[in-house]
Amino acid sequence: MYLSRGRARAILIVLGTASLLLADNPMEDNYELSLRVQDFTEALVRRDTRAIYRFFNSAFRDEIPFARFDSAARSWYGNGRVVRAQHKVVDIQGPVGAVSIWPVFAGERNSRYLFQSWLLNGAAWELVWVSRMIDESFQYGRRDTAELRRVAQTALRHALTPPILGRLSGRPSRPDTVVLVRLGQPEETDMAVEGAKAVWLSPAQVGDLAVLPRVPFYVGFGIVRVFGDIAEAAVDFYPTPYGRLPRRQSVKVMLRRAAEGWRYTHATRVW
Repeated sequence: MYLSRGRARAILIVLGTASLLLADNPMEDNYELSLRVQDFTEALVRRDTRAIYRFFNSAFRDEIPFARFDSAARSWYGNGRVVRAQHKVVDIQGPVGAVSIWPVFAGERNSRYLFQSWLLNGAAWELVWVSRMIDESFQYGRRDTAELRRVAQTALRHALTPPILGRLSGRPSRPDTVVLVRLGQPEETDMAVEGAKAVWLSPAQVGDLAVLPRVPFYVGFGIVRVFGDIAEAAVDFYPTPYGRLPRRQSVKVMLRRAAEGWRYTHATRVW
């Protein structure tokens, strides 16, 4: 059922949080995100694309013109009208929040589905992504190649530590040789891995067992983005015949800008 903001506030105050799944998440973070999502849901029902656009972080708004977002959002609406919607804060890990929204259009019995990713930037939750309404062509936060490379280097260093590797299925150890797959992304550059040798291979070389070193996994970068003083890097781990990794797995590494460079804050979801 779609709730007004006032009623939603009252319910959230009584319950503290309706969907807190992890005990170590601060309740106030969940509460504030729930209020932001409630506001987003109201804008969704009103078909207020300008208000929806303002929920996105400043990097998105700096690089993606409103006209382009408005066109994509109106394409998602089509000729339909959202009459009600439910939402739920599914997960909060550090500064990253995952949200599900189920809008129902007039004349339709079943709800549709939107997945959202939010980022806690200082004291404010800002929208990073909303599925279906925008697609992968909406790339942003990737203009500064030098910054992307610094973020990728820092993220890789932390992704190869025992606490993060231990979260992967198969619990692999870091090998003496770290194989990275080159996909032609701007963040790919010569990288140092303390205590190990880093080797870049092409996708074709990685698929050739005569070339691929006997390593338990190889590594690639999914998406690396900078949102002002916060950055994220998805580090992908791929199985090889020489290790116990059962499938491709990814870790999102979150960093914050500091005087000395980028500082690790969290490793969020493993998927």
